[in-house]
Amino acid sequence: MQFLKQFISIIVISVLSTCLSAQVTFYNNATVSVMPGAIMQINGNVELNGSGSPGLISSFFDNNGDVTVSNSINNGDLLIDDAGNAAVYIGGGTTHIEGDWINKGTFIAQSSTIELTGSNQLITGDQLTIFNNLTLLGTGVKTQTIDVFINSKLSLNDRELATDSFTMYVLNPDTSAVTNNTNTVDTGFVSSLSTGSLWWQTEQAGKYHFPLGSALNNFKYRPIEIEITVPGINAFSARLVNNSATIDSYDVLNLSDSMCEINPNYYHDIHRTAGSSPINLTMFYKVIDGAFDAIGIWGTPEAILWNKTGSATASNAGNFESLSISNWINFSEFPFALGKKSPEGPILSGLSDACTSQSSSYSLTSNNSNSGNFNWFVTASDAILNPQLQGTDEMEIIWGNIEGEVYATETYPNGCVSLPSNSISVKVFQGPIAAFTSVVNNPQLDIVDFTDASSPSFGWEWDFGDENISSSQNPRHEYDEIGTYTVMLIASDENGCVDTVYNEVTINEGVILPIVFSPNSDGLNDVFVAANAGVGQYDLQIYNRWGELIFETTHSKGEWSGYTFGGQPCAAGTYFYVLTASGVSGEDYSRNGHVTLLR
Repeated sequence: MQFLKQFISIIVISVLSTCLSAQVTFYNNATVSVMPGAIMQINGNVELNGSGSPGLISSFFDNNGDVTVSNSINNGDLLIDDAGNAAVYIGGGTTHIEGDWINKGTFIAQSSTIELTGSNQLITGDQLTIFNNLTLLGTGVKTQTIDVFINSKLSLNDRELATDSFTMYVLNPDTSAVTNNTNTVDTGFVSSLSTGSLWWQTEQAGKYHFPLGSALNNFKYRPIEIEITVPGINAFSARLVNNSATIDSYDVLNLSDSMCEINPNYYHDIHRTAGSSPINLTMFYKVIDGAFDAIGIWGTPEAILWNKTGSATASNAGNFESLSISNWINFSEFPFALGKKSPEGPILSGLSDACTSQSSSYSLTSNNSNSGNFNWFVTASDAILNPQLQGTDEMEIIWGNIEGEVYATETYPNGCVSLPSNSISVKVFQGPIAAFTSVVNNPQLDIVDFTDASSPSFGWEWDFGDENISSSQNPRHEYDEIGTYTVMLIASDENGCVDTVYNEVTINEGVILPIVFSPNSDGLNDVFVAANAGVGQYDLQIYNRWGELIFETTHSKGEWSGYTFGGQPCAAGTYFYVLTASGVSGEDYSRNGHVTLLR
């Protein structure tokens, strides 16, 4: 049957309950008033509709008491139907609904509370619904098919509110306007799909706890907290996205240098729809989700990449771990995710000047006690890294003609790649071209004069090939033995660049005796010596014109300086020498002759 048809008015004034049982209750222009303290139990649907005169309210329900719409016989839906003419549900009482809330007419919430006490209920209709208090009880999921507004309080208790692709707007800026039962395993939460979200006007200074979760895939309750530090008009909407961000085109492998990993299992969409003041953002997670030390944001400042937000502070919050960032203002992009930040880069040491075609050395100091592999980079296209040193904390680089930068990263044992080290900008100098000439000093057969021909040259390091060295520009060197020697010259310029050249010199066996000398201490031809190289047996005797022996030496480098055995200077004139000598090859170099002494 149909109960309370058109033009029937009922006023419930008693504190005793009134029970109405029907398939459809309050139909066709009925007017019902439930007074404060009165209780009404309805077993069946409530439908407010009618066909009264245009412009007049045809069905009116004023609840200031306690009304229960149950489904013990039928669905227990509450329908405000505006078909034909206006239907109104109004009042400051409490309505318990076991079926669906269907608003197609006018709902005036005043100070009322609507409780959804059934299983798997809908909040639906085609008209705007603004609840004062909305309380979720019973079992199952409460699902929106329209946008819904809350003036005062949303009490989730232990239920899931599925906004789907719609939004639950909480207009009350009080930090306690949204509550849930945090003492149960199935904690009350708001789940959303696509463009759906929990929106909250957050004007007061304090912490706004967004109880976000999802029953899709693996169940997750992962709330966030937005702390307003300076009172002002702000509003945020948020949802938990319980799938990899990669599925939604936010590839978790596209990382800026600041991030080394993004949580591959879920992320949050967080929008700021009003305000611009800094906030503190906290994201809660479980240990089973992984280990995190950073919060990433997609696409800012580097587009199409996950970037690190501010420095995150870790904390333990009962059953949850948490990460918090302070004074955050950037909500130009919406995806936020837990992740791991890239570790600080190693410290690079080395010189900023280099020389073309020469090797320069660089070294790294790790910030990680359990050091991993090092990755070396150079921006100059013609520079050559030593491949055998790649991966170590030392590097040798042969520079070409192009200047550039050298830097490195470090791969940690957990796979994270560090931020780049400090870079060293290297200026490349062309360096000298080393060259020299050599002349055997005739008649000194074992003495060689070397002449530097490098350009430019600032310093010189000679190696004569017989374990003797010199740093003179144009050295003279005496060899002790005959043979061919490889002479090396390292020429350097004022920038410290060097070049190396090698030439050979040959010392041949032989003896040469001069025919005149002048011992006048002018530094030129002051002694008489039998220049020789490779001589084994050696005996030189000097006689005066009377045949008297005045000087003798058996040393192959022995010199006559024009004095007698007694130390008396010899007069100018001609003297006779007798040389008895043989080479190491066995050849006889003995000879007699005259030498003229000039004063």
